[in-house]
Order: sequence, then structure tokens, then C-alpha cells
Amino acid sequence: MNKRNILYILGGLIMIVASIAAFVNPLATVTTLAMIIGAVSLVRGIMLIISYWNIKEEFNFKAKFMLFFGILLTLFGILLLFKTEFAINIMTYAVAVWFIVEAIQNFFSIGDYKKFSSAIYTTNIVINILLLLFGILLLLNPLITWITVSVLIGLILLVAGLNYLIYGIVFRE
Repeated sequence: MNKRNILYILGGLIMIVASIAAFVNPLATVTTLAMIIGAVSLVRGIMLIISYWNIKEEFNFKAKFMLFFGILLTLFGILLLFKTEFAINIMTYAVAVWFIVEAIQNFFSIGDYKKFSSAIYTTNIVINILLLLFGILLLLNPLITWITVSVLIGLILLVAGLNYLIYGIVFRE
């Protein structure tokens, strides 16, 4: 067995262990993900602010937009890094309200679909009822979002880990 195969097997095992950790402790998974996103947002925000100083004379509107977006990303990154649970809750509630508002807005324009096709009209009603119910469910129990994200991350890590493990065992060069 060569070094590359060993690395694939080792990588696969690490991913499988990480997937188990994601399944066992969903809050830690979401918190870690939020902190990674926070760090990336902070770095990108600072990069945009620095870029503003380099182009502010040449591209006035673009520079101002970069500065504005850079400040927003920096603040978002700081919030995720230092007030992680609060930021996660805010995002969860924001998504819930978004789903509810989106469903209500779609109900107002649903008549347009009836003119086109009764099947699409009916499908649209069902989709918007589900969207409304999911939004209400998220408002009532935001923990569902955290668990869902953790399970998805766990599944992705498990599948990728198994794939690496199988590759490392089967393909010997």
C-alpha cells in the first residue's frame, strides 16, 4: 500500500469520525460552522475595506459599495465570532420570517398560475402552504434548523469519508 492510499484511508476515517461528531453534537457543529463563516466574513470584509482605499479615486460608486459591503461583512464576522449563538438565533428567525413573508406574498400572485395551468396552480398552493408551515415551525422551534444543518453536514462527511476509504482500499497503485 502506497502513501497516497494511506492518506485516502486516513482522510476517510477522519471524515467518518467528524460525521459522527456532527450527528452526536449538532449545536457544536453549527457553532463551528458559524465561527468559520464569521472568520471568512471578517477577512473578506477587511479585504474590501482595504480595496476601497486603493480604488476610491477611480471608481467612486464601486468603491463606496465595496466600503459599505466590507463594513457589513466585518460587522457580521465579528458578530458570528463573538456572539455566535445570538447570531445563529437571529439568522434562524430571519429565515423563518422570510419563509412566512415569501409564502404570503406568493399567495397574492397565485391567481396568475391558475390562468396558465391548474396543475401548476395546485402545486404552487401546496408549496406555499409548506413554506408557510416551515416558517411557522422555525419560529416555534429554531433548534430544528440547527439539527437539520448538522445532519446534512454529517451525511456529507460520512459519504465523502466512505468514498475516500473505499478509494484508498480498492485502488492500489
